[in-house]
Amino acid sequence: MNGHVNTQQTAWAKGKVSTALVLTSVLGLCSAAGTLADTVEKLFLEPDRTTQALSALPPGPPARRANLARLNPKAFSCLKAGAPGAPARIQLNLFPDLQPTAVMTDADNVNGDRTISRGQIEGQPGSRVILTRDHAAVAGSILILGQGAYQIQYAGHGQHRIVEIDPEQPPRCVVSARGAPLLGAQPPRLAQAPPLSNAVAPSVAANVGEAPADLFSIIDVLVVYTEQARNGAGGEEGIRAVIDCSIAEVNAALENSQVRARVRLVDRKEIGYKESGELDDDLEHLTEDGD
Repeated sequence: MNGHVNTQQTAWAKGKVSTALVLTSVLGLCSAAGTLADTVEKLFLEPDRTTQALSALPPGPPARRANLARLNPKAFSCLKAGAPGAPARIQLNLFPDLQPTAVMTDADNVNGDRTISRGQIEGQPGSRVILTRDHAAVAGSILILGQGAYQIQYAGHGQHRIVEIDPEQPPRCVVSARGAPLLGAQPPRLAQAPPLSNAVAPSVAANVGEAPADLFSIIDVLVVYTEQARNGAGGEEGIRAVIDCSIAEVNAALENSQVRARVRLVDRKEIGYKESGELDDDLEHLTEDGD
């Protein structure tokens, strides 16, 4: 009898231990899942960061500082997914003294190779973050009120260029040889930007109080670029990511200005034109017949 009771007690004790182990494992998994959910991945890998000389930058807005860094594969996966649901949080470790967290609230997964993500800097309601991806290349436009404007561009060989735009050196106004302005360029204005809606998608969401989306004028855009522009953007994937980012920036500006129009990218092509190195000359050539 005692042997039978001892056997039952032993079995009961083993069952209790097994249950405790299972509960401990479940609690451990839940704890780990909660930790993973709270993790904010950095966009770039810190050990691979190098400073880039301003003289080595391709043509573009005047820069205050620049560096090169490689994408963090975990953060890149978040951009690549573009999945709906809870907003994605990514730390934008642009420079050692500037590492804000972006909350990406809107993403368009155009196809398996292209993603356009939009959001704001956490705790900065007037900020704007646009990140676009084409295969392994990422382009970005970041506006932080009171701090500045920043660009991300693919530099080739797996590296990305991070640039802080210098607002004290605005792009020059382009003037033709006849003295007539061809393109007026103004310094970037750090104006408050409202939350972004669909900045690139053909179906445009209207702001509260605006006309319905179907009353917006849609402007179809064809973007052509040169071999020099493609090389400056780090290659074919880089220039396509830059184009998507530029379209999103234009739509953000239209939305911020409450303009009832949006632009829509219909195609992008490389042309055989050889740039002269002078923007005013190139723009004048574009206005001449047969060029």
